[in-house]
Amino acid sequence: MIISNKGFSLIEIMIAVTIAAIVGSVIAPNVMNSLHSSKKKQAEMELQAISSGLNQYKLDNYNYPTESQGINALVKKPTINPIPHDYPTKGYLNKINSDPWGNEYVYKLSSDGSEFEIYSFGPDGKDKTDDDILIN
Repeated sequence: MIISNKGFSLIEIMIAVTIAAIVGSVIAPNVMNSLHSSKKKQAEMELQAISSGLNQYKLDNYNYPTESQGINALVKKPTINPIPHDYPTKGYLNKINSDPWGNEYVYKLSSDGSEFEIYSFGPDGKDKTDDDILIN
């Protein structure tokens, strides 16, 4: 009678686990960097779309939305003064998403109303840090 040994030895299992760990340690950082890079690009593209909407709003209404009206003025016609006189039926944007990290975009208007800043706090969710993404 011949007994067949079809299982794996402890050495074979350890080798397989070691190879998987080495491959994982090489691939994981690249995947994380790609994820971070894609989120940053997404935020930049959304900020550009909001910036374009704000500039179109100003062309139509001679001023940017006030900070009180906020960037939601690009989606729905403001009901607080100054009420825009030339507002498109469907607005300037379909919707405004949160940034890729789940935070709201920040909109600031200069004191004379001639310039704006729109930005994301970036991955750390904190203002005035190196990872903030700014469009003005």
